[in-house]
Amino acid sequence: MAVLTTNIQRPHKGHDPRHDVELPVAGYTNFAGGSTAHTIFKGSLVVCDVNDTDGYFRACPATGSTALTASDVFGGLALEKVIIDGNILADGRVFVRVARDGIWGFPKNSLAVTDVGAAIYAADDGATVTTTSTDNLWIGYLVDVGSEYAWVDIGKAAGCLNAAT
Repeated sequence: MAVLTTNIQRPHKGHDPRHDVELPVAGYTNFAGGSTAHTIFKGSLVVCDVNDTDGYFRACPATGSTALTASDVFGGLALEKVIIDGNILADGRVFVRVARDGIWGFPKNSLAVTDVGAAIYAADDGATVTTTSTDNLWIGYLVDVGSEYAWVDIGKAAGCLNAAT
């Protein structure tokens, strides 16, 4: 898994900023067992991990070894960078603005045009996208595959439980 270490600008089609929302971010004190700094980079996928920070969001996943479960919630795609450190102890003290609609381009990896219509999952906030649901986060449906990007419509998955239904 590739956890982001810098902001990235994702290509998109049809994103309507009127549907953007601000989500409460997990604080330093309760995140990942406590006293853990973390960053949501611009371009990250964000998740509410109900086993760790129920009701609060973080990058997906926080580390390269964090498995996601069916009870987690896909928040959307971060439109800004948010840093949580020892100065932001409480959950929900800081918010991150996210996109909850639009068709977004992700590195296509092994996806092909024959996968169009498939549910798409992310293994990390760097958006290693796949059709494999195990330990991954449902982020939408594949609508096209170009030479460089897999184009994913995130509108039906954002704000929903981690299950392509």
